[in-house]
Amino acid sequence: MIGVIDVGGGMKAIYSAGLLDYCLDNKIYFDYALGVSAGSGNLMNYTSRQIGRAKSFYLDYSFRSEYLSMKNLFTKGEYCDLSYPYKILSNENGESPIDYETLFSSDTYFKGVVTNAQTGKAEYYGEETMSKNDYWISMASSAIPFVSKPYERYGKAFYDGGIADPIPLKQALADGCEKVVVIL
Repeated sequence: MIGVIDVGGGMKAIYSAGLLDYCLDNKIYFDYALGVSAGSGNLMNYTSRQIGRAKSFYLDYSFRSEYLSMKNLFTKGEYCDLSYPYKILSNENGESPIDYETLFSSDTYFKGVVTNAQTGKAEYYGEETMSKNDYWISMASSAIPFVSKPYERYGKAFYDGGIADPIPLKQALADGCEKVVVIL
């Protein structure tokens, strides 16, 4: 099994989004995709085979006050409202919906890493824990402390996966990957 890890990195993750689009354009498909932080969103787009989708999030939507703003900080208690890109824009009636059917029928298995806010340990969740219009893994994996509120699921609070496991190579190997491409 050949895997890919996208470590994200905030807005610089547009680079990895472009690289993943290149892979799709050239029919380069990985069996396994493990995302960290913004990389988890990029890999959801890759797994759903939506070329160019991530680019609009970095170049268009990120400038909207609903996503990143002082207004959010004062009205919602967080500068970055991750529900905007992952719930409002990405849901089936949103401006840029995820292709749910392709995401879950793709030959690429999607997984994300999150940090348990209480233990500080990394936890890994696969696509089977998501459902249509509930792309919680990418929200939780991208929740940066003091910038976003923690994402709550299963009675736990989660933050950005890069805090506990910024390059989850050991997890990819433990999950059965024989070769792994890491996008830094």
